[in-house]
Amino acid sequence: MADVDFGKLLNAFTPIHNHACGQVGDTCLDNILFTVINIMLYIGGIAAILAILYGGIMYITSGGDEAKAAKGRASAINGVIGMVIILLSWAIMAAVGRIVNA
Repeated sequence: MADVDFGKLLNAFTPIHNHACGQVGDTCLDNILFTVINIMLYIGGIAAILAILYGGIMYITSGGDEAKAAKGRASAINGVIGMVIILLSWAIMAAVGRIVNA
């Protein structure tokens, strides 16, 4: 089995942040956009995790009520779908950042 350098693997999917606009604290458009997108991805990830937890708790506590169990299952599935969309968005943002800054 080949040794995997997880540092290089992680760097391949880390969005590039262009520091060419000046000193720390400068408000270049790319810096602002990068920060806003990252914040939105983090908030979306937290919301997806909460939806999964809420759906799981609702499913577990349904007590045999099919409607409540179906609602909990749907909420958990929607949370998983949301998490997949967020992870794909993050990967696309990383790839575009690498291409633009190449």
